[in-house]
Amino acid sequence: MTSRAIIEAAERLFAKHGIDGVSMRQISQAAGSSNHFSVQYHFGDKKALAEGIIASRMADLERRRGELLAEAVANGTLDDLHALMRALLLPYCYQTDVNGEHSYAAFAIHLYWHSTIPKTWVTAEEFAPMVRHILMLIKQRLDLPEEIAELRIRVAIVSFLHVVVDQDRSRSNVQGYSAEQVWEDAVRFAASGVSAPWQEP
Repeated sequence: MTSRAIIEAAERLFAKHGIDGVSMRQISQAAGSSNHFSVQYHFGDKKALAEGIIASRMADLERRRGELLAEAVANGTLDDLHALMRALLLPYCYQTDVNGEHSYAAFAIHLYWHSTIPKTWVTAEEFAPMVRHILMLIKQRLDLPEEIAELRIRVAIVSFLHVVVDQDRSRSNVQGYSAEQVWEDAVRFAASGVSAPWQEP
């Protein structure tokens, strides 16, 4: 039993049932272990396991975000909110599991929106520096209070992730459009949402 097998099993189960809806024992069984405490042995608790799932995906996410950010620099669009949202969001589309489904996107929805586990996506500078850099650039281009900017970005991410996950279930497929075209449209929608006018209460 390896930590990698546990991570892959946990990601799929969390994606389907939610982080709070899956027990450590169920994860052990799905990973092929007869030891019901194998998850605790490798990770300790669900927070550490969730961080392990993110860490397993982060290198590829960071690489893809770096490439998209470099593309924006080369095109002279680094000041463009759409280009920044594209660099933040599109890499999620290429994180698939052994079944070719976007279980990481579904896991991320539960983590960022539904779970009682503290959010871990921007907690450590060494963990996801590209994410932190892109978020900083986005916030600099929004004339919004800090808490409103953070809420809008969070809503935009979760909304985009839903589009990605729903395509696995054929719920957001649009006749005549490829998955890539739907994703690009979802990015434009997200960029429009975060930059919408804000009125002080």
